[in-house]
Amino acid sequence: MIFKLTRTVWTKAVLFGLLMICPAVCVAQSPETEAVKIPIENYFKAQATGDAEYIKKAFHPEAKLFFVREGKFSQFTLVEFAGRFTGKPAPDEAQRKRRIDSIDITGNVAVVKVVLEYPTVTFTRKNARKPRPQPRSGRAGMNRSRKKSCPTEVASL
Repeated sequence: MIFKLTRTVWTKAVLFGLLMICPAVCVAQSPETEAVKIPIENYFKAQATGDAEYIKKAFHPEAKLFFVREGKFSQFTLVEFAGRFTGKPAPDEAQRKRRIDSIDITGNVAVVKVVLEYPTVTFTRKNARKPRPQPRSGRAGMNRSRKKSCPTEVASL
């Protein structure tokens, strides 16, 4: 009887220990994933604060953003895009939400899908880049959907 009680207690202790360790292991992320998140977090900070310095950290210095608005193809250089940031948060900033939806890393290239939820519009963007410290290049796609129908925009890094 004592042997069974000790074995039961030991089994429960092992199971409890495994349950306590598993969440830490399951949530732990690779250094590559953490490196990929850095420019995305800078992008989010730029959007939240209006600070152009964060957007400059988020994109490669030679980045160009391509998009279609009102049926016309347009592009911004990084300098032009950064110039659109006023240094102040948007008036509806408290209602805005941003999140990383997925990160896919293959070799030295990563594709990140981010979702920007604003009160009147939701943007879904896919950013492709090489994780630092390697030189970054790639493309980013942006899908824009409003409560009503609207055109699709595409951006490229």
